[in-house]
Amino acid sequence: GEQADGYLGIRGQVSQAVRDEVDAINIKRRAAYTQLAQQRGVTIKEVAAAIGCETLANRVTAGRAYLLPDGVWRVKEASPIAL
Repeated sequence: GEQADGYLGIRGQVSQAVRDEVDAINIKRRAAYTQLAQQRGVTIKEVAAAIGCETLANRVTAGRAYLLPDGVWRVKEASPIAL
């Protein structure tokens, strides 16, 4: 599921293939965040968090898991995610 820090996370038990896929996606995200951070003159963490918040607010669909900074996994309902 999506995390507020801008990266994908794993909720529960999954296969190594899924772990590898999540790792590959996160590597690509970090590369994109690094490029944006350099362009904007901010930290990678700031870019990742901003995109993470945008993703949680606009792209996580009902029934999908997401993780907020409090460390608790939730499943999105029809209402917007309160950050």
